Amino acid sequence: LNHLTEDEPSTWAQLADQGCRSKVFDLPSNMIPPELAVLLGDTASQRDTELRSEFLTSINEFAAYAFPGLRVNINCDESSYDPSALNIYFVARDPDQQFLWSKGLIVNRSDASHVIIFGEQFWEFFAQAWGPIWRWKNETTDRDFLSGLADYDLNAYEFYLEWAVAHEMGHIRLGHKAGAELWHTAEEQRTEVAADVEAARIMRSQYHLLSGNLLGLVKETLKSGFLETYNRRWQQQDGDPLLADWTIRVKQCDVAHPPFIVRSLSMLEAAAKVEQEQAEEIQKQEEEGIEQALSAGNDEESQIALEQMKEKKKEQSERSEDSSLAMIQLAHNLHSRILVERPLLGFCFDRMPSLFWKKSPPIDIHSVLREG
Repeated sequence: LNHLTEDEPSTWAQLADQGCRSKVFDLPSNMIPPELAVLLGDTASQRDTELRSEFLTSINEFAAYAFPGLRVNINCDESSYDPSALNIYFVARDPDQQFLWSKGLIVNRSDASHVIIFGEQFWEFFAQAWGPIWRWKNETTDRDFLSGLADYDLNAYEFYLEWAVAHEMGHIRLGHKAGAELWHTAEEQRTEVAADVEAARIMRSQYHLLSGNLLGLVKETLKSGFLETYNRRWQQQDGDPLLADWTIRVKQCDVAHPPFIVRSLSMLEAAAKVEQEQAEEIQKQEEEGIEQALSAGNDEESQIALEQMKEKKKEQSERSEDSSLAMIQLAHNLHSRILVERPLLGFCFDRMPSLFWKKSPPIDIHSVLREG
């Protein structure tokens, strides 16, 4: 959850009006990262159009669930700023650097409610976040594999875009407010975890994609971290990265947000918790239906059949719960194997924001996927 300092130069209504008039807010002309566009080949343009449409549809669907009855105003479509709507802004082009302070991602301001601002760097996380998997393209020339890899990467990329939006909505839905501290606090960690869980709820039917999108990425990131920690490549004899007991070291270059792999594990755990909640709710509803049928049935055969159905549903629910608990436990175990190093004051000086450079230096993924 990012924040602005007390010397905010203008009210958000004024800044929004200025940004809308100068056409700062928009989706990028090309939403698909250039590296991925190359891999997609001739289909890149069509897939980019589809991604744009699906992303906007998802935003509206998430908002309808998170804020029933609240209108959505994206990039000044309805007005520059409507305090009675959910206002979402994407900084696409800012040559005069009016919104330099929003290079990362900002959820709210002291003078505005229901505002989410995605800075220019929001779209730049692909190369760093997918680095370990992106290198797969160098391992083969098989066209079918490369085509499948492009589809995998695009689906994962779209999922993370949507998760970031849902996470920000989660902060607002939970009433989280911007903090004023310049260092990482336990309260910030709790709000980030809570927003992750809320994001999984907001995404509803899509949260189950997390395991497929995340586990492969986490596994390859662990291999990459193994090389950086032990100065040699991971080998088969080192054990399954998801199940082994070796640790890796990663650097946290953001005050409030953990490294990408740590956030991925939090997302995985959040999705498992929501899956567990929904499984319990479904079981409760089914049990109530069976109870009603049992009380209404008169013949002995119906009673036996319904009792058997009830027992079967119970077993299915227990298996689902076991699966969710296993995923949560796996996330906990992996968390314990990641040693996060925090530089002085939480800043990596070689990755400081562009406030200190005319051109932005390389950034940590969490200055991009800056969730709330």
